[in-house]
Amino acid sequence: MSEDILNKFKKIHEEKKSTDTGKVLKIGIIGTGWIAEPHVNAYLKCPDAKIVACADLIDGKAAAFCKKMGLEDVRLYRSHKELLDNEELDAVSVCTYNCTHAECAIYALEKGVHVLLEKPMCVTLDEAVAIVRAEKASGKVLSIGFQPRFDENMKMIKKIVQNGELGDVYYIQTGGGRRRGNTHSFRYHLHTERYRRNRSFGRYRVLFFGYGIECRRLSETAYRFGI
Repeated sequence: MSEDILNKFKKIHEEKKSTDTGKVLKIGIIGTGWIAEPHVNAYLKCPDAKIVACADLIDGKAAAFCKKMGLEDVRLYRSHKELLDNEELDAVSVCTYNCTHAECAIYALEKGVHVLLEKPMCVTLDEAVAIVRAEKASGKVLSIGFQPRFDENMKMIKKIVQNGELGDVYYIQTGGGRRRGNTHSFRYHLHTERYRRNRSFGRYRVLFFGYGIECRRLSETAYRFGI
């Protein structure tokens, strides 16, 4: 890409964003495994947010997590329901196992709490529909943790593509890797019998392809309906 194109998109004036600290949002963390760490680190950078409660099914895990992350005066619970039933929260981060994302998110929305839900959103299409219905009924905000789309580089790519400087984008090539976690999710090809037999748990949707660009999704939904 030429420098001439890139120069067209440089910010002339850097906008300074101010944070209204008049109200401090009360945050709960549901699930205190390793993926919860970046959530906590991000909240700690926000002067208008305070983590007040954590929940984890494993005895002592939430306490150890809070100690590791330097969280003080945080109330601890053994389940998402116990946390949400006993706290008046503004928002929660759901950082549990993939198969429990739906029940935690739906319960939080029904309690009138905003939800930041770790990816993947859930593990079945029916769960995804139920989550969205709960969001609409609650009037609260549900955000799925596809955070790279907020990255400055990704936003710049989207801006350049939408501006038309590159013409019609008809082909995208990308790649990725994962060194820990549920790596089995990437091993199923859409058009193999093995995938069709195991589709109940292998749906780690490939939504990272083209974070900054509106492109088609590869998912079980696409496989099932041929889109």
